[in-house]
Order: sequence, then structure tokens, then C-alpha cells
Amino acid sequence: MPIVYLVSNNGKLTKNGSVLLYSDYLGNITKLIPEKLETLIVIGRLEISGPALFLLLERKISVSFFYKNGKYNGQLVFDDPKNVFLRHKQHLLYENQEFVVQTAKDIVRGKLHNEYLYLQRIGRKINKVWFDNEIAVFSRFRDSLEVATTIEAIRGIEGVSAKLYFSLLGNNIDCKWTQFSKRTKNPPRDAVNSVLSFVYTVLANKVYRALCETGLDSAVGSLHALTYGRNSLVFDLVEEYRTPIADALTCAMFNQRVLNAEDFHICTSDESIEEGPEVVQIDKSDFPGVYLTENGMKKVIQSLERKLEQEHMYLFLCKELSYNKIITAQANLYKQLVGGFIDHYQPMVIK
Repeated sequence: MPIVYLVSNNGKLTKNGSVLLYSDYLGNITKLIPEKLETLIVIGRLEISGPALFLLLERKISVSFFYKNGKYNGQLVFDDPKNVFLRHKQHLLYENQEFVVQTAKDIVRGKLHNEYLYLQRIGRKINKVWFDNEIAVFSRFRDSLEVATTIEAIRGIEGVSAKLYFSLLGNNIDCKWTQFSKRTKNPPRDAVNSVLSFVYTVLANKVYRALCETGLDSAVGSLHALTYGRNSLVFDLVEEYRTPIADALTCAMFNQRVLNAEDFHICTSDESIEEGPEVVQIDKSDFPGVYLTENGMKKVIQSLERKLEQEHMYLFLCKELSYNKIITAQANLYKQLVGGFIDHYQPMVIK
């Protein structure tokens, strides 16, 4: 069990001998063996005892924390990367506009390619002339990318294409109790957006961990500008996975009736959420919004982990790899780019 998710309602993590024990608020106990644990993802409230925390740090077990609504909270941080020369070169390259423009264009090209192919699949299914016309508009956005010469133009093309893409994505969801017409976040306004936000967040966390292993500075990207407190490179590299992993999985979970209305909770500004035996007052700035329940979140996690273990053709190496391994491989590919071993970044694309 290299990755363990704890969807916790005021649970406790303690140490007993050489193992970790997770106790939920009902008293159920789960044993976690450190030798078999690489990553711990905690969603909700969790009390960690001192000895348990020391064991996590001693074994360098990655721990990421998410709020109950699926928003990223933080993580345990170990030693800083030691390859200062790699990060120094990364910082110097950020001042090279030719590198920034080319890399951002490569990233957006891969994202648009994946979105375009997915829209074509939806178009073949619904067989509507108006939908084909919208795909033709999207194709023109792809063409305009190739003649873009500034980072501002590239970001603009990425933005308008994303707006069009999400306006069409709902046509791939056959569900009577919810609708999806556009991307909304902070908060998500419907069930589909709730799942998309959660899966995007988990994927970003996986990309972040992969980048940490390479020694790269996750805050210095190309497509996303430097912003205080933001991991811009994470947001850059997660773009290529949004459609083939998150969007495809989200549509499938609704179409295959994996998720139902009972898996979501609608929160208004004057509501509170029960967390086990306690009631937690909600920050009014976060609502109204639609969020996954504990049971719904567990369904999404199970489906996502199965998806990430599926093997697909990884074109850069011409071999079958799981998405989990591809995420690691792409982080290392970006490291090769920074190191000067390759001349441009090749994002993961679907066929």
C-alpha cells in the first residue's frame, strides 16, 4: 500500500511499537505498516500523536493534508533539495523569454491536443452539426497557438480555449440530477465541478511530489507566472493530465452511476458540517457550494487510483506505462530540459 488515503472525521493517528494505528471517531482501527507506506493523504481533521509524527518524519513518509471539502491545506516537508545548481539554472532560464515562450507553447499544445481529441470523441457520440462547428472553432485556437510569439498571447489562447472546452464538456455527461455548463471553483457550484476540483487537486499533489523527487523548484514555471505562494511549475505540468485523467474519469463516474446525489452536500452560508461527534462552523467565504460527502470522496479516490494504475502508451519512451509512472517520467523529462539534455518539453498526449 504505497499510497493511503485517510478520509478522517476527527480521527487519530498514533504509534504502537513499529506500526501506525488510525482510529476513526467510531473507534474503528486501521493498522498502517511504515515499510509498506510511501505516501499518506489526509482529508479532513486528524490528530497526530508526537510518537506517530516522529515515525513519519523518521521514515520520510510523505504526508499531504486536505480540508474536508477537498481543498489542499499543506504537507510535511523534509530536507530541501540539495541540487542547488539545477534550481539556479531553472531560475536563470525563467529570465530567458525564448525558453519561457517555447516551453509554455509546448505545454499548451499538449493540453489543446488532448482536449481536441476528447471533444472529437464526444462529437462522434452525440452527432450534432452545431457541436462539430464548435470543434472547428476550437481547432482554430490550436492553429493560432502556433503563430503566437509572446507569453501573453499563449496564456490568452489557453484561456479562451478552456472556456470553450468546458462549455462543451457537459454534453458528455448523461445524468438527470445534475448539470454542467461551465467550470466554476472556489466554490464549485455543482456536483461535476466538485469532482473536477477534487481530482485536479489530487493530481497537482502527485505532480508536486514527483517534482520534489527531481530537485526542481516547483514555484518556477513558464505558462503560469511567478506568484507569491503558488507552485507555478506544478500548475504547468498538471495541464497535460487534466483531460485524459480527471475529465474522462469524472464523466465516466457520472455516466456509469458510480456517483449519485447522496454523494454530495450543498452548503449555504448559514450551514455547518457535522464532523463525527463535533459540529464545525463553516467559513462563510467558502459558500454556497457543492462538495463531496465522505462516502462520495471515497468513491472518487478508489476510481482515481484505479485510473492511475492503468497503462497507456507513453510516446516519449514508446512503451506502456501507468499514469502514476508517467507523472514521474514527465517530471524527470522537465529536469532534462532544464539541464540542457533535450531542447524542448514534450507533454504527454493521448492518441
